[in-house]
Amino acid sequence: MSEEEKIRKSKITKSVTKKYTTSIPYEIVEVSVWHEEEIEWKNIEERNKKVDNLTKAVIVDFKKTKDEVFKNLNIKDAQGNLTQNNTFNNKVEEA
Repeated sequence: MSEEEKIRKSKITKSVTKKYTTSIPYEIVEVSVWHEEEIEWKNIEERNKKVDNLTKAVIVDFKKTKDEVFKNLNIKDAQGNLTQNNTFNNKVEEA
């Protein structure tokens, strides 16, 4: 088995956090999602594709989570604040 065909493992961690200011004075809602997944890959292209797929999954999950939180808390008017605390974390560890 060549070095290119060797199966490798990586643990991927991604998260998204965003703060929203609601129409109620001084009320801030923070929405956050976090995913961790272990992947197996044979080459960099396959690894990158799997990392990209997890990125897409985190974004979809974040949007669904935000919508569900806003619906359950009856929040109709909120502005997302871009602050230093808003993050999209992307961490890949080689196993």
